[in-house]
Amino acid sequence: MTTPALISLDGIKQLRFANIFSKKKEVEIWTNEKLRLDESKCVIKGSFTKVISVLEKSKKERKCKFIGYDDLDGIIKKSLSEKKEAEEKLSSFSDGKIDRVVVVGEGLKIADEVAEEVVRIPFTTVRETAIRIKDAGIKYILFSAGLQNRAIAPRIAVELDCGLCADCIGIKRDLNELRFLRPANCENVIAEISIEGKFAMATVREKEDSVGKVVFGIGYGAKDRIEDIEKLAKKYGAEIVASRKVVDEGLIDYEKQVGLTGKIISPAVYVAFGISGEIQHIVGIENSTTVIAINKDKDAKIFGYSDYGILCTL
Repeated sequence: MTTPALISLDGIKQLRFANIFSKKKEVEIWTNEKLRLDESKCVIKGSFTKVISVLEKSKKERKCKFIGYDDLDGIIKKSLSEKKEAEEKLSSFSDGKIDRVVVVGEGLKIADEVAEEVVRIPFTTVRETAIRIKDAGIKYILFSAGLQNRAIAPRIAVELDCGLCADCIGIKRDLNELRFLRPANCENVIAEISIEGKFAMATVREKEDSVGKVVFGIGYGAKDRIEDIEKLAKKYGAEIVASRKVVDEGLIDYEKQVGLTGKIISPAVYVAFGISGEIQHIVGIENSTTVIAINKDKDAKIFGYSDYGILCTL
């Protein structure tokens, strides 16, 4: 590549911390005399995306009832038999539809909720896909917020010289424009964002369709019992997922990670084994109909987001 250039690395398993051999040195400050950037395109005045409003996100804390481990089977079966619906959708789009949107790649059911017509463009290369989007002449371009699209979408945005709102959890309409809802501050607030310009792009989280199923989540506190949990999961036909720390340690595949940097699920029953309950994980499971937490720590945060709690050593 030619320089100057920016290199972004993804998927590093573990960060390297400073060690005794690290040396301090003077920080070199680069001004625009050296960078020679167009100042009209820098910082807020150069941004295509604008924050319209910020709302505090309500926490879905539950009233936890503590039970014994022997009651686990009965609670799972009871919860499944009740056939309760998940508490909310990824986005309830009640504001009407705009005329057309483009979806790059597969998936993204929410596109049918926001537009009368969905034009689907398969991804080939960044340059070719950008050309096809230009030819379509449609302002709003949507991607599912998967790992591949998180890398592709910014590159296409550069080709189109347009704004990109990443990792959205919802979409709303304002007249004939779309506004995008994006979590911020560790998902404690939701920002409503508009995108100016000829084109506007967004990657949108697609909630996994797991309503009516049982899902077992494995946290770092249960890392030594993964085989036992997997055997128990077979009894209920349960899917196995994991917290980020378990995935970072290479114990469970990345595709199984749930939470802020993973996927969002909405099963009928979610059983959390050895999960502490940090908000980064809770956002991925908060739409579960019934949450059962198993943890040896009576003060674990996960119990505040659970319908049932079991205090035991895994």
